[in-house]
Amino acid sequence: MIRCLTKILAFSIILGALLQPGLALSEETQPEESGYRVRPGDTLEISVAGESAYCGSFLVGAEGTILFSDEMVGSIAVAGLTLEETQARLTETLAQYLNDPAVSLQVSKFRVIVSGDVANPGSYEMSGGETLMDAITRAGGAKREISLARVELKRASGEQVSLAPQKFLQKADESQNPPLRPGDEILVGRSQLGQEFRVSGAVKFPGVYPLWKETPPSILQAVEAAGRWTPDADPRRTLLMTKNGTQLTIDLMALDANPADPSNLPLQPGDEIFVPRKALQITVQGAVNMPGPYLVEEGTTYLQAVGNAGGLKASAILNEAVLVRNKPNIEWIEVNLEKVLREGDMSANPVVHDGDVLWVAERDAPKQGSFDFLKNTLVPILWAFSL
Repeated sequence: MIRCLTKILAFSIILGALLQPGLALSEETQPEESGYRVRPGDTLEISVAGESAYCGSFLVGAEGTILFSDEMVGSIAVAGLTLEETQARLTETLAQYLNDPAVSLQVSKFRVIVSGDVANPGSYEMSGGETLMDAITRAGGAKREISLARVELKRASGEQVSLAPQKFLQKADESQNPPLRPGDEILVGRSQLGQEFRVSGAVKFPGVYPLWKETPPSILQAVEAAGRWTPDADPRRTLLMTKNGTQLTIDLMALDANPADPSNLPLQPGDEIFVPRKALQITVQGAVNMPGPYLVEEGTTYLQAVGNAGGLKASAILNEAVLVRNKPNIEWIEVNLEKVLREGDMSANPVVHDGDVLWVAERDAPKQGSFDFLKNTLVPILWAFSL
């Protein structure tokens, strides 16, 4: 009882100080919304003056009730009531057992809904004083940093606020990271339909990203939002493809060194940034439909390179293919495409390197053995060029 009275006295002193002339209750000292209705999972902090048995934290159970230890009182249904209605019901119920009970309460723990571009959207329990970023972090964080450029916070009263917690993280702007209230709903990184841009190719997180016209990202910011380019990328040949069909070549390395460069344009809805992979120069010969030199991306396999050359002829001898590697030294690799195509053995499908020559044997080739023919003609030529 003494502890309960002490809490009430301390609260009265603080309240009196706040209500002195020139002072007012701030938004942060009133976390409850007038429109909020108690929900299962909430924790109510209840005080009844002079009655320690009814002071404490009470969880609203799945059935929507709180339970007092006093068996005569038992459970009281509160789910769906406003805080004022909950206070009135508690007062009315306890008045049957107590003389003029003075009941006060607040929501000390409550659940908020976090949806949108977060790792684990859902409903999360929060405590009074916790903030918007606390809830987003509890939901696994934003999938992409740019999603924190626009977050919608809907209050229980129906008020909707647009926030940019990215400014809180970058510039410690606490106005963009307000304390939460019961009934809050948070939508992370969603834009209006069509207000989006795409980043594709050799970036860590290719995909579609939200774009807001009032704060459009630059080309470099958009690529950074997608995790920047990967080690196999060729950032100097990046393409900006606009919605109206215009295509520009962008040097991301130059923009990275000087973000203020005028070519670091702000994006428009529907724009796409494509970061290509490094191009390799290879040659495909033999039993393919379109033999010749080709530029291919890093990571291209032997079979993919053959596909670039028009695919295999019907006369191809699948178990007699060769990859000749001349960098840094001449290396002869026999390839059995039969194992790849008919047995699914991808270990027989090597990745090509810059300068490789691919050759597939063909029926009705010169009378000398296919491999002897290649060794006796192609390899000496490659060797001469490597000197």
